[in-house]
Amino acid sequence: MNKSILVFIFVILSFSLSSCALTKFAGHYGSVGNKKSGNLNGDIFTTKFNSYRIGPLSDGWKKIRIKGGDLAFYNSSDDSTITINSDCSKEKRKYSLKALSKSLVTGIKNKELKESKKIKVDTSEGLYAQYNAKLDNEVFGLATLVYKSQKCNYDFSYSTDDTDFEQNQASFLSFISGFKEISAK
Repeated sequence: MNKSILVFIFVILSFSLSSCALTKFAGHYGSVGNKKSGNLNGDIFTTKFNSYRIGPLSDGWKKIRIKGGDLAFYNSSDDSTITINSDCSKEKRKYSLKALSKSLVTGIKNKELKESKKIKVDTSEGLYAQYNAKLDNEVFGLATLVYKSQKCNYDFSYSTDDTDFEQNQASFLSFISGFKEISAK
């Protein structure tokens, strides 16, 4: 199973055990055994395996530190997070977009798929999914997107309280629309 998928599953499990799930989501995002490191310089993120440009986020979004995964951003005005992770290992490339998308929400039992559609990402299509979900009696909105370039898999997520979901959904979609893979090994 793809490491980013495993990280996301463990995040969701950690998410379900926390008392304030949304604020702790990004903090747990990369803390499960993923030892990647990278550098964000302006809107370009670079690791030893790949580099890519991210789309813009408004001033309310702040980058937060995570030990694994690639990037996470937090918006305190509505307690929301946006994350992105990449995996460029060859053995992970065999999974379909649908399988990758479903695996991102495996740890969430109480979820309702509201929408699933293909959207343009960089040079191809990615699979976008939007959910209403409930963990520990907290209802929240979650959107995910999986994308496969020629050499890497990418997954994006956006989560917030369900009543605030649409407030920053445009920020998430802008973040995705500005994504461009620059290089990958």
